Amino acid sequence: MADGWYWPHVCRVEKAIRHLTRLVRRGGLVALPSESGPVVVASALASDAVMRLRNLFPETDLELLVEGRAAALDWVPDLGAAGRRIADKLWPGPVALVSAEGMERGLAGCLPEEARAAIMGANGLTLRSLLHPAAETVRRGLASPLLCAPAARMSESVGQELDLLIEDSPVVPREVSVVHVAGATWNLLLEGATSKADIEARFARVIVFVCTGNTCRSPMAEAICKRLLADRLGCTVEELPARGWVVSSAGLGAMEGMPAAREAVEVAQTHGGDLSAHRSKPLGVELAREADLLLGMTQGHVRALREALPSHSTGARLLSQEGDDIDDPIGRPAAAYEACARQMRECIERLLAELA
Repeated sequence: MADGWYWPHVCRVEKAIRHLTRLVRRGGLVALPSESGPVVVASALASDAVMRLRNLFPETDLELLVEGRAAALDWVPDLGAAGRRIADKLWPGPVALVSAEGMERGLAGCLPEEARAAIMGANGLTLRSLLHPAAETVRRGLASPLLCAPAARMSESVGQELDLLIEDSPVVPREVSVVHVAGATWNLLLEGATSKADIEARFARVIVFVCTGNTCRSPMAEAICKRLLADRLGCTVEELPARGWVVSSAGLGAMEGMPAAREAVEVAQTHGGDLSAHRSKPLGVELAREADLLLGMTQGHVRALREALPSHSTGARLLSQEGDDIDDPIGRPAAAYEACARQMRECIERLLAELA
């Protein structure tokens, strides 16, 4: 019994995996915990199980469980930039991707007819990577792909149809956000636990300029880059995140909350940037993890980034494509700040041309 319902079997995750994998392989329906509430899973190769799952959730798009982006490409080989980026940034988690990009050449063609009919929706296949370790353990224990249906609000009749229920710590049920992707574009079909603003922020390409104190060079580079990007995209600086770009700066030895140097504020203004509200911040692991590019001002900055953050070092590089250091103008005349800004602007213009 669970919540007043009759369940054929109730087990704890750590004691049920071996029995569970055998049961799913033989065509059973199993409820697993997930970060958004229970999901009911079935082997995609067991036609009877697929039909049972389809009949239990007739109005729900069945989801294919995948480990991550690499596994998603087995099903939609032509998954575009939007789908790849959302998979990289938001999986595992309560976000489902819908795509038909190369679907006809993917693994769906190898499934039984009943499974193909059950998973091919009007917009393509629905792919999901669960955050909860139970589903990942089951997936790894099976040679067959898994289908699932969200069942956060299971009825008693659904519960009675299950062959096994895996219990875990209670989770507040949440809707899964469903995103349709095609090429470089995405469209939110259903807004759930992950909001549109969250997706925009995570989808955006993140550029972080890094110097020492985050009061001169990196703030000027941030302000100049924002201005140049906004001009390229025909939007305001404030609209950049919604257009897919987040530009920031930090310092390897920065104190928290210091304003930009007066000369930096004035020089940035001549280049169309605004540093009046800038406050310095040290480069933390979280910001480094989110960054696609960590752009150091000197070779020393880049070495320090790679030594301090080895797991994020692939995105660390010198701002200057020619390998030149950008010297710190602090304590020098205003002309030194202007020369520094011009040097950084040239580097940033080349960088944006490369990224575009």
